[in-house]
Amino acid sequence: MIDKDIYTIELIEKYEKLLLRNNNSYKYVLGLSILMIKPKSRIIKFEEIADKVVDIYFRNIFKYNLIEHNKNQPTKVQQDMKIYFDTYGYKNYLTNLDKENIIKLIVQNKNNGFFKYVLPCFTGAKKNDKGQYIYPAIGENEFFYYDLNKEVIVLSDEFLDIINQNQSKLKAITIKKYTEYLEKRNPNNKSISEILNYY
Repeated sequence: MIDKDIYTIELIEKYEKLLLRNNNSYKYVLGLSILMIKPKSRIIKFEEIADKVVDIYFRNIFKYNLIEHNKNQPTKVQQDMKIYFDTYGYKNYLTNLDKENIIKLIVQNKNNGFFKYVLPCFTGAKKNDKGQYIYPAIGENEFFYYDLNKEVIVLSDEFLDIINQNQSKLKAITIKKYTEYLEKRNPNNKSISEILNYY
């Protein structure tokens, strides 16, 4: 039991550490989405994750105009949403049909989308011998296995246990780090804590 407790503490610390330095908000949004799903089984479909991702990004970017990226390039989800809104028109809310269609866009955008970048890089991006980041379609880390082709992630037993036993702690860590990230990119917005505490 002591060994399991130590491992739990170590995995929570690793989770917190991977949220320290990021050039975009993908990791925070993925972590928060998984926690919002409150998974009962290890297998989570991309559609389930994208459902939460759309909620977070639509609220943060389109409702509150938060900058979610480090450079001048919008997040991949924001780009997918813009493509949709340019085609079907923008409203200040999402209908069920809007949300379903945007979820499909995000899940199907395997070559240059949210899942392609966040899943291989969740615990640190690997590089090839030329120093370029690589994004394998299938991979694994201490937290989950993922398969872009099957459109699923499979949580490790340990990560699922920690979510079930320490969900509020993990969510507090995620929101704290996400808040710090956004405050650096939105220095004039004093409501970021309030915006993120909604989750």
